[in-house]
Amino acid sequence: MTQSPVLMVSHSTFFLSDVKKLFHYVVVKCADVDGVELNRVIKEVNPKMVFLDSGFYVDGPRRIGLLLKKFPKLKITILNMDSIEPEDAVKFLLFGAKNYINLREGFELFKEGLQMVLEGEEYISPEEDKVYEKLYGAPIIRPDITMRQEEVKQLLFKGWTNKKIAAELGLSEKTVTNHLNAIYKKFNVKNKNELFCKFPGGMNDY
Repeated sequence: MTQSPVLMVSHSTFFLSDVKKLFHYVVVKCADVDGVELNRVIKEVNPKMVFLDSGFYVDGPRRIGLLLKKFPKLKITILNMDSIEPEDAVKFLLFGAKNYINLREGFELFKEGLQMVLEGEEYISPEEDKVYEKLYGAPIIRPDITMRQEEVKQLLFKGWTNKKIAAELGLSEKTVTNHLNAIYKKFNVKNKNELFCKFPGGMNDY
């Protein structure tokens, strides 16, 4: 069985060469492309996860949200090599990135975070985790939801009705309602409005 690759995306030679060496025993595909071309590469490679240079997009966090609209199952990890302030860095997480690994916090911690992500765990650099809690009054929300629930959530944040979500996913409206109730429970909210409040920017974040 062919091993699913991970995809590294950057315009930086250092990112695509030196950082790649840290991916031991992992099939890595590298891409130095523009944003439009990246969509084609993702479809072609079908990666199990994407490691994205924080400086790849000019308006990085928002573009992450747009990318996840096209590929809602994609697991995106941001690798920060730049001088991005933590207050700006957490926006990547608000727009849907699963992990954030910061080289500014030291090479050993960077390698540790990278290894955790490759082993299937989630990792947020300590500095960004603290800033998120300070800004929004709670730790970063990381409930364990199913792939189907994630699909329903993404469509909900696009402003879709239960009926439209059901048609898109080939489900009954009752099944969609059941998925939404499970999502609300896992996020500890009562309805979609409270769910939107968990994410600054509401539906616009997606």
